[in-house]
Amino acid sequence: MALLGETEETQTKAELEQLMTDIKKFANKVRSKLKGIDQSMEHEEALNGSSADLRIRKTQHSTLSRKFVEVMSAYNATQSDYRERCKGRIQRQLEISGRNTTNEELESMLESDNPAIFTSGIIMDSNITQQAMNEIETRHTEIIKLENSIRELHDMFMDMAMLVESQGEMIDRIEYNVEHSVDYVERAVSDTKKAVKYQSKARRFPEVISLNVGGTYFTTRLSTLRRYEDTMLAAMFSGRHHIPRDAEGRFFIDRDGAYFGDILNFLREGELPQRDRVRAVHREAQYYAIGPLLDSLEDTQPLTGEKVRQAFLDLLPYYKDNLERIVEIAKLRAMQRKARFAKLKICVYKEEMPITPYERPLFNSLRFERTESEAKLFEHHCEVDVSFGPWEAVADVYDLLHCIVSDLAERGITADQQCIGVCDKHLINHYYCKRPIYEFKITWW
Repeated sequence: MALLGETEETQTKAELEQLMTDIKKFANKVRSKLKGIDQSMEHEEALNGSSADLRIRKTQHSTLSRKFVEVMSAYNATQSDYRERCKGRIQRQLEISGRNTTNEELESMLESDNPAIFTSGIIMDSNITQQAMNEIETRHTEIIKLENSIRELHDMFMDMAMLVESQGEMIDRIEYNVEHSVDYVERAVSDTKKAVKYQSKARRFPEVISLNVGGTYFTTRLSTLRRYEDTMLAAMFSGRHHIPRDAEGRFFIDRDGAYFGDILNFLREGELPQRDRVRAVHREAQYYAIGPLLDSLEDTQPLTGEKVRQAFLDLLPYYKDNLERIVEIAKLRAMQRKARFAKLKICVYKEEMPITPYERPLFNSLRFERTESEAKLFEHHCEVDVSFGPWEAVADVYDLLHCIVSDLAERGITADQQCIGVCDKHLINHYYCKRPIYEFKITWW
């Protein structure tokens, strides 16, 4: 019976080793295929840009990569658990023989490839049987094989883990990575053939679609969702991709549904959102890659005004850097003073223009022509925290002040400003700076 048991155990071990070998080969094959798909998609994106179909394939690839890493993590955990159990059995056999070891000592012994290291001190001990010695040596051999297997899989595991990490958040939602989709690809004749092909595959969808968009329910026609072919919604409901459902059977989109009704209204009737919803709907149109809606919103307020405003700010050197500097200085001063607000001095000037004590025109009303060498005589830095200007545009100082206050408000920062005078620094002869200086009060709470 004992001999039969040993034979069965030997056969089981052989089968286990064969399984481990097969798993390693299969895992390497899966890794190679996943990396090949990733490289193929990168090449396609570089040549043709990002389409809705490509984004969904990238989503599916990310999901498969994540699941592969999860499976291999579980496999690795199983190997590690079995190693610990083998180590525990060795430790118990040593304790029975009267040789007590700490966990650190046992780990040090396990690092040796020579199983005799366990029995060297107890070989003459009559309390230990040959069976116990065989048990110790067998478990040690198994641990060595396990460690070799874990080591071989380690590089592959880390390689795939880094691939998944580089893809960003490990999610399996269908809308993965579409926030960057803003392109609207013009339809061509070949797209019509493609549409016919996809339509035949999409027949499995009902004509009336029930949606759960982030917990908000909608009902619409399939044709509405597929109205514009090169959009995320059309790709989702083309029949080529799996869409998860909620407990009630509605197709689920993991996205805030607050503005999805505006998206449907445009797809149904071309209706545009009210002005106070334009910015938010524009973001959703980018998310779902609805090119016609993006084009329509670009010509409406407040987006048109923002374009003009941005064109003006682009003329200002270091505008964004100066805005960051205002925030950092105000934050530092408030922290130092333990105060709810901080004050800064900011110089805003549209044109470089010296003014004599005898000339007091309105600021920005004159322009003096002077050579480069003469201009250097008037160069200086006003004693302020931040300076904006000069710039070439119709927009004046008050327009820029409004931009500064508005941009700070967008970041949740309350700012008040008032003119407190002009810079009176003497430049040369009878010329003084006379740039206006504004006091900004930044309130933190």
